[in-house]
Amino acid sequence: LQAFRDGDLVKQQGEELKVQRNLIKQQGEELKVQRNQIKQQGEQVKKDRAQVKQQGDQVKKHEEHINQLQEVRAYQDGKQIEEDRAQVKLLEHLIKQQGDLVRDLTEQLAVQKKQQERQMIQLLELQAFRDGDLVKQQGEELKVQRNLIKQQGEELKVQ
Repeated sequence: LQAFRDGDLVKQQGEELKVQRNLIKQQGEELKVQRNQIKQQGEQVKKDRAQVKQQGDQVKKHEEHINQLQEVRAYQDGKQIEEDRAQVKLLEHLIKQQGDLVRDLTEQLAVQKKQQERQMIQLLELQAFRDGDLVKQQGEELKVQRNLIKQQGEELKVQ
């Protein structure tokens, strides 16, 4: 009878552990999805940074071109210089906008990373709490079984 009860108890605990394992697995999958989203956003930030750098190089080239034109053909190319300056100003404005966007995305990534870390910590704390309760419950059940065995031993001694 005791072995049958122990078998049922072990089976019940096994089912509970399966449920917990599935829950942890599901939460792990959700964290993977979040991690992939953060990774994609990080890649977008890298692309944006590369574009900002490229535009910065273009601005430098345009400024060098402007300087050369001023030295060689200041009078003849006066209008071209003005157009190049306007283009430089436009590019600088675009670079500033993209720099702001990169900064905003970087801040968002930092917030999301902190949220993910908090979620992971909460998940680990919850799992540790559940594991603690399970160990406590198993300890109580073992005490009951020990007392039952002790009682049966006493009865056998009496017999």
